[in-house]
Amino acid sequence: MAKREQNQLLFWIKVTFIGASLPLLLSHQSWAIDCTKTNDINLKIEEFKDKDTKKVDAAINAVVNCGEKAIASLRLALSEDEAAIRAKAALALGEMGAIAQDVAPVLVDTLEDPEETVRTEALSALIQIGQAVQKKLDNDFKSWEFSTIEDIEAFEKSLEKAVGLVKEDKKQWVGKEQQIEKLRLLNKRLSNKLKPFTNEIDYRVIQWIKKNPWIVALPAGYLIVNLGIFIFRPTLLLKIDESVSQWTFSLTGKLRIPLPLFLKYHSWVLDAWVKQRIKTARKEFRERSTVEEREIHIFQPVFIEETPVNGS
Repeated sequence: MAKREQNQLLFWIKVTFIGASLPLLLSHQSWAIDCTKTNDINLKIEEFKDKDTKKVDAAINAVVNCGEKAIASLRLALSEDEAAIRAKAALALGEMGAIAQDVAPVLVDTLEDPEETVRTEALSALIQIGQAVQKKLDNDFKSWEFSTIEDIEAFEKSLEKAVGLVKEDKKQWVGKEQQIEKLRLLNKRLSNKLKPFTNEIDYRVIQWIKKNPWIVALPAGYLIVNLGIFIFRPTLLLKIDESVSQWTFSLTGKLRIPLPLFLKYHSWVLDAWVKQRIKTARKEFRERSTVEEREIHIFQPVFIEETPVNGS
């Protein structure tokens, strides 16, 4: 009898456990999505406007769990017609943290959204992302690459712009001043963190070249043209050199520098020049009267102080 009661107790424990777990399992099935399919992510984003808050929270969690794969869809969702979708998209981006820092410019633009809920969620998202970026940098301070510095610098400028926009916004909401202060402090910390790197001469040179690509394009193009002529029309280098030998350019207004032509005296060029003229030269040489007059040559030994010169 005791064994029977024990089996019944175990049975009801199992039933109770399954009953308690069933809502969780059903909930899991409701938010689980295939993150490799953009359409699945977009369908979950559509649920952001649902009246059921639990369903909305589940949809947000599902999209956030997709990480970087969902960022492109969330970026587009910030311009949806439904304010609820725009607001929750901003919220989701904030929960993603540092991986969403590239969306900062779009979030900054969203600060001018006509709906207050959208503006406040966008501002909160920028703060959350900024805090995540700050934490990431604190943990990985010495292993930055140029691309990382550029990304953080762009993000820092977005924060700076956001501070200005929110300050100019005359509308008031609860916690506005605190949010502005958080944003301002984040911007300041990131700026101070970046200075040792952005002040490095190699970083500044690379940034200057990126802003003025023609500085590299002109010399590179000039070298490529020189190389192409060298390979396919080598003797043309000598003709060009003769034509432009008087051309000069000035860096200071006083110092005149001749236009350089590279490889013009390379053996490949000189051999091509000789090959081009050797037949004509030989023909003209044979036609000279002095050559004709001395066509018959009688060898005569040469002595210097009664010693024959080599070959005599």
